[in-house]
Amino acid sequence: MIKAINDPTPKNVRAYMFVNDAMFDKAQDFANMFFYQAHFDTALNPTMTSPTTQAGLSAFYSHEDASRELSYQYMAKHMGIFFFFSSNCEYCNLQYQQLKNFIGDQTSEYHLKWNVKYISTNGLPLPGMNAAKVHKDTGQAKFLKLVETPALVLVIPPKTFLVLTQGEAISAVIKDQLLRAASKRSLSGVLF
Repeated sequence: MIKAINDPTPKNVRAYMFVNDAMFDKAQDFANMFFYQAHFDTALNPTMTSPTTQAGLSAFYSHEDASRELSYQYMAKHMGIFFFFSSNCEYCNLQYQQLKNFIGDQTSEYHLKWNVKYISTNGLPLPGMNAAKVHKDTGQAKFLKLVETPALVLVIPPKTFLVLTQGEAISAVIKDQLLRAASKRSLSGVLF
């Protein structure tokens, strides 16, 4: 090719065209075999190993949702959540509402209340929060290297703490973070 570009004589260009034609033929042969293998070798055909119909996708997602629910059930039974907040934090009340949405979801057939410890960095509750359930931060935030409130920490007894969020997170993000933490830590019993 370089010879044909640098010295475009009829002989050099003809040689380049011959090689180019041979390469296209080989590429077409490869594409044809790839197509055949992808469609007729069921182990390699993604449409055979992943659902593509609406019924198949519905069944797949139903199974995935049930697995998630079982994972949350296991985690709620064996783990807990620390919710760090400050009564004067403008986002903490929003996070408190999202956390209540997450732990109070009565729509799931696998519903189980999470054990949540509410830890106030300034010792005061949020508006509408039961003051008797609020614990004053006695160094836990510093130990966990939290830099802002609100913050959610997954507590895995006896001594494992995983920071899930710092800053406000919606209920869906809380759920995703819990599953990521479980997956990363390969927590036994977590199914998803």
